[in-house]
Amino acid sequence: MVLVTFAAAAIILDCINGTNNGCETFLDDKKISCNSADIGNLTIKSDLVNNTDITELSVFSSKSLILHYDVFHKMVNLNYLTLCDNKIKYLDSRLFSYLHKLIRLNLEYNNIETLESNIFSNLTNLTHLYMAHNHLKSLTDVKLFQSQTRLIILTLNDNNMRTISAGVLSPLISLKKFKLADNPFSCTCQVQEIILWPESKCINTRATCEEPRKFENEHFPFNETKIIKLNLNNNSIQSLKSNAFDKLPEITILQLSLNKLITLKQKLFYGLKDLIRISLDSNLLESLDDRLFRYQAKLITLHLHDNKLLTITEKLLDPLIILQDLTLKDNPLNCDCKLQSALNLVSKNKILSDAVCETPEKYAGKSWELMEKELECGSTITTQTVIIVSSGITLFCYSSVVVCYVCIRCRKTCRKRTNRHTNENVQYDDVETMANTSPKTASFSNTENLYDYPIFRNSYLSIIDSNVKSEPVIYDDVV
Repeated sequence: MVLVTFAAAAIILDCINGTNNGCETFLDDKKISCNSADIGNLTIKSDLVNNTDITELSVFSSKSLILHYDVFHKMVNLNYLTLCDNKIKYLDSRLFSYLHKLIRLNLEYNNIETLESNIFSNLTNLTHLYMAHNHLKSLTDVKLFQSQTRLIILTLNDNNMRTISAGVLSPLISLKKFKLADNPFSCTCQVQEIILWPESKCINTRATCEEPRKFENEHFPFNETKIIKLNLNNNSIQSLKSNAFDKLPEITILQLSLNKLITLKQKLFYGLKDLIRISLDSNLLESLDDRLFRYQAKLITLHLHDNKLLTITEKLLDPLIILQDLTLKDNPLNCDCKLQSALNLVSKNKILSDAVCETPEKYAGKSWELMEKELECGSTITTQTVIIVSSGITLFCYSSVVVCYVCIRCRKTCRKRTNRHTNENVQYDDVETMANTSPKTASFSNTENLYDYPIFRNSYLSIIDSNVKSEPVIYDDVV
C-alpha cells in the first residue's frame, strides 16, 4: 500500500516533469506509465488497456492521443488514472463508466472546454480530481458532482471560468482542498454561494475577481452589514457608484489602493461616518470634490500618494478634524497660492504629510511644508458685487474683506445733497443727484461697517464672490 501511494504521487509529478519515453510496467504489471509515447487511437482492443488487473495507468505528453468511449471498460480495478498534458479537448460521457474503484483522476494540462453532465456519475469512490490548466469556461450543471461525496481534493485553477452555478459544489461534503485561482471570475451575486460555501469549511480557494470593473452596492458581500474592514486593493476598479458602500455603514478601514480610479463621486463616502482610514493611493485620481470627506470626522489616516493630483483644497480637509497622517507624495502638485490654504491647515493641525512640489519650477522637488514661507501670495480677499435694486446704485470699493460695486440711478426729481464722511481710513461721498452730474472720487480701504452707511439702507442685495489680491485702489462714485 505504501508503494502504491508513492507511485501515485510520482504520477502526479510526471504531469509536469515526465522523464521517460515510451511505456513501462511496474509492480507485477499492475502499473503502466507512458511518457511522450505516440499512442494514437486508444481503444478497448489496445494491448495497453486490455489488462483487467491494472491498478494504475499514466499517459502524459502523448503526441496524438485519441480516447474512444469504451477504452477503459475492461479496467475495472483501476485506482489511479493520469491523462496529463495530452491536448485532450473532449471527454465522452461514457468514458469512465466502468471505473467504480477509481480513487484519483488527473486530467490537468489539457484543452478540455466542457464536461458532460454524467461524466463522473459512476466514480463514487473518487477522492482526488485534478482539472487545473484546462479551458473550462463554467460549471453550471448541478448534477456534475452528485456522486462525489467522498471527494477531498478538487483543483480547477488556471481555467477560463467566469462563473459557477449555485448547487454545483453542494454534494462535495468531504472536500478539504479546493483551488480556483487564476480564473477570470465575474463576481456578481451569481457566485455568492461559491464564495461563501468554501469559507464555511475554512477552505481558501484563492479565487479573485476579474470583473466587475465597476462596483455597485449589490456586489458587496451579500447583505453583510457588519463588515468593519474592506480590502479592494489591486482589482483594476475603474469607477465606483455613489451608493457603492451604502449597505456597509460600519466600515472603519477601506482600502482601494492599486486600482484605476480617475474620479470619485461626491457622495461616495457619505454613509461611512466611522471611517478611520482610507487608502486611495496608486490610482489615477486627478482631482477630489471638496465635499468628498464631508462626514468623515473620525478619519485619522488618508492615503492619496501616487495619483495625478495637481492640488487639494482647504475645504476638502476641513471636515477631517482629527486627521493625523496625510500621504501625498508622487503627485504632480502645483504649489501655487491655491494650495496655500490647505497647506496652512495641515501646518496648523500638525498633520504629518510627505507632499513634494512638482511645479512651478522654482519649487520643484521641495517639500510643500518647506516652501510655505516662500509662497508670494499676498493677502487674499473676497470680491463681492452688490447690486442695490431699490436705489439703482453701484458702489466700487476694495478692502481686505469685500469689494463692492454700487451703481447710482437717482430719482428724476431730487435735490443735490453731498455729505462728506470720514470713518477711519474710509472717505466717501454720499451723493444724491441727477444722473448726469459729474463724478465724485472716493477711496475705500476698510469696509467693516459698510452696511451701516446710508447708501446701503433699505436696499436689496445680490452678492457674487471671487478671489482677488489686495491693492490700493481709488474708485469713482459715478453719479
